[in-house]
Amino acid sequence: MSYPCTKTDLVAFKDAAVDIAKHCGHVIKEAFYQPKSVDTKSCATDLVTETDRKVEQMIHSYLKEKFPDSEFIGEETFADTGSYKVLDNPTWVVDPIDGTTNFVQKFPYICTSIGLLVNKQVSHLYDCFLLIIHDMC
Repeated sequence: MSYPCTKTDLVAFKDAAVDIAKHCGHVIKEAFYQPKSVDTKSCATDLVTETDRKVEQMIHSYLKEKFPDSEFIGEETFADTGSYKVLDNPTWVVDPIDGTTNFVQKFPYICTSIGLLVNKQVSHLYDCFLLIIHDMC
């Protein structure tokens, strides 16, 4: 069954994603030059930091509060559970620090990736460092 989604809904989704991405950008920048606790996930080069987990939780909490019917797929959550389900409901797809290896090595080419699927179709992507919104509508 298709999820009824208006242009107004999409604007609200986009505004929320931009708001939380900007907030997370500040958290990431504050942690950038600090010592990091680094773990591995699937292999030695698949890194995760405490900042990855913190930022993903911040995004998840914020979006779930604003849009309780939405679903959430986070890179770190997926790594922990190994499963996800895409439904017609709005589904947030998040990589809290896209470029964790760069983050760990203090190489400033990273971003927070927040995507939205509605009816299993891509709606928006936001890059908080380049301040680019990719609007797929």
